[in-house]
Amino acid sequence: MRTLRQIHKLARVKDTMWEAGDLAMQLGHEGIIARKNEKDDTDVTNVDLAEHDFLTDRFGIITPDVPIVSEEGSEAANLAALDSPDRWTIDPIDGTSYMKNYFLEGDRSKLGWGIHVGYV
Repeated sequence: MRTLRQIHKLARVKDTMWEAGDLAMQLGHEGIIARKNEKDDTDVTNVDLAEHDFLTDRFGIITPDVPIVSEEGSEAANLAALDSPDRWTIDPIDGTSYMKNYFLEGDRSKLGWGIHVGYV
């Protein structure tokens, strides 16, 4: 049975995800700036990085005792989080190329991007 405290945290997580979606749409409409990720030569955008900052800050407040593994996080932080029995996993923008096409080219036929968060 969930406690009232757990239910409150889940509500905050849900609200955070809605806000993250709003932030992605706002930033996408303001303009996408892409560069190559030095780690794996894939595209990373200003939206990926802003979402990473937003989500890691917010989840750090909601569950300060739970570490975070994020696609845009540092290798050291991600490796340290893997030692924890539970952790958040974040892909700030999954499907960056689809997101770029959505905003930069107006291609609404491929909506294959989203913000993915999991609790492991």
